[in-house]
Amino acid sequence: MFFADWAGPCKLLRPNFDSFSYDYPTIIFYEVDPDDPGKLTADLGVTSVPTFFFFFFFTDGAQLNNLT
Repeated sequence: MFFADWAGPCKLLRPNFDSFSYDYPTIIFYEVDPDDPGKLTADLGVTSVPTFFFFFFFTDGAQLNNLT
């Protein structure tokens, strides 16, 4: 999830995101601050927060698909 502490919708989603990460330990959850310098935000075309990406991989690590 691209998340910013200053964004109201992100603050509302925070408890659910944290709960899901604890309830589903076999799924990897990442939180990215879009204000940090780096290519990830630009490469994925993130223009607002919160933004979610879901990546699906085969067991050998090959990417199957992704959803936004």
